[in-house]
Amino acid sequence: QYVFAWPPIVFGLVGIAVVWVTHRGGKCQNLTKSEKMLANWYLVNGCFFMSAMDFSAGTLQAWPGMWQRYIQLDNRYGKPWEGDGVTVTITGIQEILIQAPTALFVYYAMYRGHDWRLAVEMVFNLASSFGTWSYAYI
Repeated sequence: QYVFAWPPIVFGLVGIAVVWVTHRGGKCQNLTKSEKMLANWYLVNGCFFMSAMDFSAGTLQAWPGMWQRYIQLDNRYGKPWEGDGVTVTITGIQEILIQAPTALFVYYAMYRGHDWRLAVEMVFNLASSFGTWSYAYI
């Protein structure tokens, strides 16, 4: 019901693919312990929290056991296209279209030492701020 549902399996495979692409060929930077922790935070957010949980369970209602927990947390998840439920739907859509991909790009960029990392990280954090604000106040 939780572990073997399709969202954690599919997005877990996405996470494995991102790690493989990032670390193949030995071209990775030597990150400090805190940089590794930050990079892993982006990875887990991109392939699990925003994709499998918030979008798949909350918005798509495609993970029934977890979706029921979302409704217990906030009943707006039970009416995704009605009234104030639209707010959580829009937040979930921007998570899968903006935040999840940028989080995975930041993970890649941190380990590969790309200078475009900060620009992508700014997009991620602006989207996170907008999502938090819209979820809480709209």
